[in-house]
Amino acid sequence: LTLLFIFLSSAAPDAIAGSQEGVYLLRDPYNGYYHFVNAEGKEIFTASYAEDFSEGLALVSNLNPHNLMYGFIDPQGKLIIPATYLKAFSFSEGFAAVQINEKDWIFIDKNGKDVFGKTFLDAQPVSHGFATVKVAGGKKYINAKGELQKNAPDVSVNGLPPVREEVKHAGAENNGVVSFDQDEKYGLMDSTGKVILAPKYDWIGPFSEGLAYAKSGAQGMYIDTKGVLVFSI
Repeated sequence: LTLLFIFLSSAAPDAIAGSQEGVYLLRDPYNGYYHFVNAEGKEIFTASYAEDFSEGLALVSNLNPHNLMYGFIDPQGKLIIPATYLKAFSFSEGFAAVQINEKDWIFIDKNGKDVFGKTFLDAQPVSHGFATVKVAGGKKYINAKGELQKNAPDVSVNGLPPVREEVKHAGAENNGVVSFDQDEKYGLMDSTGKVILAPKYDWIGPFSEGLAYAKSGAQGMYIDTKGVLVFSI
């Protein structure tokens, strides 16, 4: 029986160069397997799940659908980083966030080395030099050295809006109202520490002109300094 492959995507020329050009990711509709095929039509790797090449390596799984583990291959189909991770993200800015056991995530380099020597309860890909992680104190940011940041960065990270330089200290401009996090939820307090809005949002950014961006699930919105919803976006 001739397998019918559905073309999913190909290596983008601006992201994959040299020997990586012409490697295509295809999916077999009969068994759901993902296949990497080179320009000569030769299959170089098969996986239960796979993503396109990113920074020279592609995220792949093993072929056991009941015990999926993840690793990374090169454009020749060689498993450069063994499939030993419970979950993983593709490489971004030189790092990949991977789950090593039921509770711990780390960041690895392209040799599979733990680059920070730290574990996190959850981790997201590095974006603009930062990544969101989960630690005992809740969701935090780390920089490209793995250092926890006291303040949110002034760039967009993992879909969260940037904290612009001009509003980093906007608390003083909004009667001291600032956001705080507790048990992974965000609320508002005044300059005396009095809670104005009990933590209920997944994210609250800094105030600018009396409004702050807040996020609850996939829904984004703006709230005022009393925690009142002004409008959704």
